[in-house]
Amino acid sequence: MCFDVVKSSWNSFILSSISAGEAEYTDLPYEDKITVPTELVEVLQNATAYGKPLLSKEPIVLLKQTSVIESPFISPLMVTLLLLSVAFANLFFHYRYLRWMFWTLQFMIALFITYLVAISDLPCTQWNWLIIPFNPIPVLLWHWRKYWVYPFVAICIVWMIGLLLYPHQVVVPAHYVLVLTTMVSALELKEFSLTRWRK
Repeated sequence: MCFDVVKSSWNSFILSSISAGEAEYTDLPYEDKITVPTELVEVLQNATAYGKPLLSKEPIVLLKQTSVIESPFISPLMVTLLLLSVAFANLFFHYRYLRWMFWTLQFMIALFITYLVAISDLPCTQWNWLIIPFNPIPVLLWHWRKYWVYPFVAICIVWMIGLLLYPHQVVVPAHYVLVLTTMVSALELKEFSLTRWRK
């Protein structure tokens, strides 16, 4: 038997979005990291292959690698950086519909993450660090945003600093940029408005 290796930044982005919390991560370089259910790790700890423990410091080749499928040219980081650029530009232009496009995206991600944590029984979804910046509360309380927008931004900043200092990386760089995009799109900085400068 043989297998293909898929080194896709989109795979890493999607898998880490689903399992950012209860997953086991190896000490491999980031692009080679794998995500497996915690229960599977417990089973594999007692498993053997060819008379040797399956999980050990020395790698055991079980299948022959045939080819490597690399990531596409457009990565999640590129897409999120583009969204962040548009969000920064909207601080000056104040397009209401563009702002709602960002918050619709945030709300959809929030519903998905909330479903994973609160309802789903899939492995590795009992907790997800992304539920802190991506939860439905900001949209549900949108009418009172002047009271929560700055605390929300502060919480997101603390979240990013905390995960950057955390010894195990549980989110990908694109997640940080996506959270920054959400923070910027939440701000209403009228002093940066082009309309103000035209007066």
